[in-house]
Amino acid sequence: MVTPTRRERVLKVLNDHKWHAANELTRGNTGGSEGLRRLRELRAEGYRIEGPKTVKGRTTRMYRLGIGAKTPPVMPAFPAWGYSDYNY
Repeated sequence: MVTPTRRERVLKVLNDHKWHAANELTRGNTGGSEGLRRLRELRAEGYRIEGPKTVKGRTTRMYRLGIGAKTPPVMPAFPAWGYSDYNY
C-alpha cells in the first residue's frame, strides 16, 4: 500500500471544491505544519487554488480548489518572479 504524500492529502481535501479553513489543511493527518506550502506547490503545478476569501469585510484564511481546476490554466498560478500569494 502506497501512503499518499501530504500534497496529495491536501488536494484530496480540496477536491470537493468547497471552502476549507487553513487549520483544516495544516492538521497532522492532512498537510501538516506545511499545509499552506502545499497550496503554493499546487498553484505552481497549475491548480487553481482560490483564497484567502473575504467575508463581511474580513479576510479569513479559507481556500478551495476552483471549478475546472483539474486542468492547469494557460497562465502560471503566480508570476515567475515568485510572489506566491498572487491570485487570478
